[in-house]
Amino acid sequence: MATEPDNLNPAPGSADRGGGAPGGEPRKEPLRPARVVRYGAMGYLGEFSCKPGLAFACGSRVVVQTERGIELGQPVGAPVPGCGCDLGVPRETMLAYIKTSGAEFCRPRAGRILRVASEQDVNEHARLNAHVRDDIHHCAEAAHELKLDMKIITAEHLLGGERIVFYFGSPTRVDFRQLVKQLAQRY
Repeated sequence: MATEPDNLNPAPGSADRGGGAPGGEPRKEPLRPARVVRYGAMGYLGEFSCKPGLAFACGSRVVVQTERGIELGQPVGAPVPGCGCDLGVPRETMLAYIKTSGAEFCRPRAGRILRVASEQDVNEHARLNAHVRDDIHHCAEAAHELKLDMKIITAEHLLGGERIVFYFGSPTRVDFRQLVKQLAQRY
């Protein structure tokens, strides 16, 4: 994924959205505001569009739509003026992180922020992920029974419970189709 770090959050109104205006000139539309959000068990960073004027308190959680489904995340980025906490990350720090870690660690256009997470959203996420150790153990046992050379690292349930994601490592390529079938029956 080749992404220019300076394009992480372009200025509103500065991008061509394609299409084209009459006469062959590119049509200019204002960009929706974007925020960087940390999400998922692996701590992915992604750039998410949001409604203009959507405000977050420092340390707040948000509900985001990603390619995987509905997830809970936490905005990172420019500090909120006057909040007095260190949760904000200056844009220069974000750009340096992407430059040293690689663009794959910050996904541009990762999705959209649906809303600020409610207490119910946070509680639902905690309830869904309360038994992750049991999920990991069950998956590891099933992989062992199928003689798959893999180590289960972690698991996470996405918000709404529509999907569970298992993360694993393996020194070789693994055909885990049978494992997926077994896990689908259980979950």
